[in-house]
Amino acid sequence: MTDIELKNLKDNLWHSADMLRAGAHLAPNKYGQPILGLIFLRYADVLFKQHKAEIDKEYETLKGTRMERSYKDIAVQKCGFYLPECAYFDTINDAPDEAHKAVLVKEAMKAIEKGNPKLENVLPKEVYGQLVPEEDPELLSRIVRVFKDIPENINIDLFGQIYEYFLGKFALSEGKGKGEFYTPKCIVNLIAEMIATARQTSEELGKFQDMTDSEKDEIARIVGMGALKYFLLKVDARKNMMFNPAESIDFNGNTGPFIQYTYARIRSVLRKAAEENFLVPDVLSEEVEVNAKEQDLIQHMADFAAVIRQAGQDYSPSAIANYCYDLVKEYNQFYHDYSILRESDVAKKQLRLLLSANVAKIIRNGMNLLGIEVPERM
Repeated sequence: MTDIELKNLKDNLWHSADMLRAGAHLAPNKYGQPILGLIFLRYADVLFKQHKAEIDKEYETLKGTRMERSYKDIAVQKCGFYLPECAYFDTINDAPDEAHKAVLVKEAMKAIEKGNPKLENVLPKEVYGQLVPEEDPELLSRIVRVFKDIPENINIDLFGQIYEYFLGKFALSEGKGKGEFYTPKCIVNLIAEMIATARQTSEELGKFQDMTDSEKDEIARIVGMGALKYFLLKVDARKNMMFNPAESIDFNGNTGPFIQYTYARIRSVLRKAAEENFLVPDVLSEEVEVNAKEQDLIQHMADFAAVIRQAGQDYSPSAIANYCYDLVKEYNQFYHDYSILRESDVAKKQLRLLLSANVAKIIRNGMNLLGIEVPERM
């Protein structure tokens, strides 16, 4: 699934779910908990289905032998948890559109907790009755069908981005005084504060020019969540830190917004080059001259694979975060010292645009590994 397809999926899921909420006259504080619970249920269903053939095969192979194991044990080994049949998303989706569906969802959550002790008393269970109001008893069924639209072949890691997207949307509602949901209040307030600070700072710096309100909200969510995540991840986990929301949202220095803004700047440069119909080749001529600053940038990009490998071995996301920051610093110095779009020498212009495109690609990949989105424009 491409970034654009994922964005469209998240937008469509939110729009559909929020339209149903508005139609039922439910306040956001009565909506967040059951919706996030349904996203988890769809996640569990998709993950289990992606492993089910493998689980079934091993169960049938071992059945009747001295190595026979329970279906549940094999499922836990293969995909990390066991999903009972009553919790299959299709079981709930295909049930009659009536108030009893709230009971089915509750029983599904209870069954998941029973089959997976580590989830005991974690999942929402008593909140689904409010999604079958007397005036619209089919509301819950329609909401369930919304999340059925998440494809079963989706990369399972993308569920984290979908969940975070909804989390940010609900936090935004919290920030506007519309109530809270079941994530602990201190976390909700922090997320809401980060998004609000991101919007205010972006407004003050003039980074919202020619944007609609919905575009501003989306950029504020991406920057606010990115600032929070980056500030936490850039510090070695063995060291103490003091979180400062205002410092984390700074568009200069070692912050998520600084890296995000550099990415958006590069994307803007590449769009302008495309508008000029200037072709950026995949391969440059061997005769093109490369100055010292450009060589430094190329060497820095070449280190990316080694940094990722070492970060994985050391369980150290801070290495990736600080690599991205160092690369962005290097690029911004290059951007300041050398003309790109106004360069009259075609070969040099091609080189600098190709370097820019590859820096943007590495920034996006590095930040994605940290679970941080990068906006196409700011």
